[in-house]
Amino acid sequence: MIFYAFVSTFLLACFYFNQENSFSGNIGGFSYNELLLAIISIVGATSLKIYDLNLGLCVAIYFSIYFASNEYYKKSIFFNLVTMIGLQYYFKIDESYIIIIVGSFYYLPKILSTITLFIFSLFVLFADINIFSENLVQASMIIGLFFECVRFSLVNKIDITDFSNNVYENVVSKVNTEVVSFASFLDKINKDISYSKGYFNRIQEAITNLYRAQCEGCSIRKDCLSKNKGKLYYYYKDLIIYQRSEDFSCSHYNELKRAAYQIANRFNLIESNEKNDILSLITSGISIILRQFCIETSMQTEIDYRKIYQLRKDLSDYGFTVSFFNVKSAIADNFLIEVGLYGVDFNEVKSVVKRIAENELKIDVSLIYKNKEKNKVYFNIVPEIKYEVTYGYGALAPLGNNVCGDNYLVKQLNNSKLIAAISDGMGKGIKASMQSSLTLKLIDEITNMNFQPDTALQILNTLIYIQDYQEIYSTLDFVEINRQKGEGTFYKAGGTTTYLFHQNGEFEKIENDNLPFGLEEMINVKKMQLKDDDLIIIASDGIFENIIDKRDLEEFINSIRHLEPQKLIYELLNYARYSNVVAKDDMSVIALKIKEN
Repeated sequence: MIFYAFVSTFLLACFYFNQENSFSGNIGGFSYNELLLAIISIVGATSLKIYDLNLGLCVAIYFSIYFASNEYYKKSIFFNLVTMIGLQYYFKIDESYIIIIVGSFYYLPKILSTITLFIFSLFVLFADINIFSENLVQASMIIGLFFECVRFSLVNKIDITDFSNNVYENVVSKVNTEVVSFASFLDKINKDISYSKGYFNRIQEAITNLYRAQCEGCSIRKDCLSKNKGKLYYYYKDLIIYQRSEDFSCSHYNELKRAAYQIANRFNLIESNEKNDILSLITSGISIILRQFCIETSMQTEIDYRKIYQLRKDLSDYGFTVSFFNVKSAIADNFLIEVGLYGVDFNEVKSVVKRIAENELKIDVSLIYKNKEKNKVYFNIVPEIKYEVTYGYGALAPLGNNVCGDNYLVKQLNNSKLIAAISDGMGKGIKASMQSSLTLKLIDEITNMNFQPDTALQILNTLIYIQDYQEIYSTLDFVEINRQKGEGTFYKAGGTTTYLFHQNGEFEKIENDNLPFGLEEMINVKKMQLKDDDLIIIASDGIFENIIDKRDLEEFINSIRHLEPQKLIYELLNYARYSNVVAKDDMSVIALKIKEN
């Protein structure tokens, strides 16, 4: 019995403080069972006496110290009262009120509590105050000393300061890692051919001058931009440098050519072959990105790390064995906390964890299930998701082609956001498909870096500059949906019109109003507030720019908007394939349907 009482109390303390590293079996957290195990240990030990001391009273003193020192104030008070009354009236142990006295010393910080207990005990012994037996006072001192040895040598207690510092270091390390990964990302770009920074800047200024002088006031400017998409950039460049552009069809071609020749002379660009390292090309772009990133981070508000620490503690106190807890982002409106719990079912504990998180963080949250591995459930705690998004997607190559030059991407990010994108490669077939696939791979990698959309798109803008000198081109239609705010961020680089259909049958068009990509230093995005049952249709030019009767197409989409997105995609592609078109072209489309929770 002596061995049992000693080992059970010792292991209970060690296992509680080190539960994440101690269990390999199907054991849950200890918070529910601490009081019960402590009381059982006391009852089991009351039948034994050592030097006229009831061992149950000694065990009760130990657990009183344990609960008080761990700041479990409610448990401590409850335990002290129950054990004092039980030992006093049931087991007839008259000195049981020492439990409250000794336990109260351990509300003080760490070693100070034991020092205070020793001072009090020595005072009682040498002042010959007979409120407790001499053996009991000495036993209390030994128990206090034993507890301090356990706490300092065996216990791995989480300190709030250390935890906060670890979270901060983790966030800083994450930022540094993302900066390094972005630098590595740029290193992937081909470094063989590029123009010097000065030559590149002169080309940009010359193209801008040509556009403003000849195209800005043109009556068919909008149709020309839509028809040629981002290819105008290449046409302008060829006209300025080589005084020809074989694929360019324009009713004002001769005037445009003469103006290009004059501008080329003015900027000393005719058949120049200046080249330099690719870093010169992207210096200005990186400068813009870093400035925007600094502005972004300086304007963000972070959650108090003490609340995050308390959240983790509350989960353990409730009875969960927290096997993983990582703060990936602490931004108040974009936080991401990764959690792993041992031996639970996600659906059964979801509501409890949500309530604990909201109570501690003072923010409405949602839980996103990730996976289950080795009896551990992993999920993310994010800002409350108020809008759900269902989606469908599909693509078709024109009759006679086996490979579609368009590619699409729909991706659920780790936080409460979803992105969708379509890229149309130049030309048709395998080459076009490779070009558009590369663009979407860049998006996929950039969105993994947890940048805000404006910053990520500015990076893409710089990369499109690089694509020009690699003779690679593809359009980009991009949308990000913030499911917390119900906000859509739309961005186009040479893409075709995007439609936003409302529940009442009305619709809005998000058109490509920007200059051809590469003419403007900063990118422009359009933000729109989304509503319940909104339908977003993103498509390549093989659909919206190719079908002759656009009004009939818009009415058709409105008539099938009630369908599930994937079924809607099937009907739309089938309709487009057999409609009267300007020319055979690749077709790709994404449908996103918004539902307010």
